[in-house]
Amino acid sequence: MMIVPSYSSANFLIISTHYKDPNEEVSIQKESREQRAESREKKKKKKLRRMGGAGGVAVVVVILILSEWTRGGNAAQHVVGGSQGWDVSADLTTWASSHTFKVGDQLEFKYTVGLHSVVELGSESEYKNCNIGNAVTTMNGGKDMVKLSKVGTRYFVCGTPGHCAQGMKLKVNTLAASVASANTTDSSSSSSSSSTLKSYYVYLVLTMLLVVSITINFSSYSK
Repeated sequence: MMIVPSYSSANFLIISTHYKDPNEEVSIQKESREQRAESREKKKKKKLRRMGGAGGVAVVVVILILSEWTRGGNAAQHVVGGSQGWDVSADLTTWASSHTFKVGDQLEFKYTVGLHSVVELGSESEYKNCNIGNAVTTMNGGKDMVKLSKVGTRYFVCGTPGHCAQGMKLKVNTLAASVASANTTDSSSSSSSSSTLKSYYVYLVLTMLLVVSITINFSSYSK
């Protein structure tokens, strides 16, 4: 006698729930690949935007710094009195006549603290008479910087009693940068070479920063 197996409705339900349509499975896999591809594309676009933004900012910053440096790149720093500094022994009149001062330049007063000081006066008469009673400003730091910010004449004397009368005073005529560049007679070659060297290093550093910024951004994009 042949025995025919019987299947209940419950068995058919179990079989049907575990059955997977191959076409449906292929469709799910394809959809999953498309989603992953779309996700990668979105990440790439996001990195590109980030790279473009950061790179653009870096370029703008470098251009602004370079333009600012170029604008003030011709500014000179004058050590008052040369190698003798701000001192009674220095021939400050001769020193001043051998230099051309222009807007943007800086005066550096070097002297022994407690022995000298720098007093700026407001008029020619006060300068001639060594009258420091109405001083514009007084400095006594030993290494004082004064920026020549506008065209005109400025007067400086030492505040130590008797030093101004001995010739420790300075009259500075500041010219417009365009005028000064046309007839400059500045003999301070050390200041010029120092400025040129400083410009070179600044350009070098800024260029390196730009290259590093671009490299980092491309590196992050390729990952």
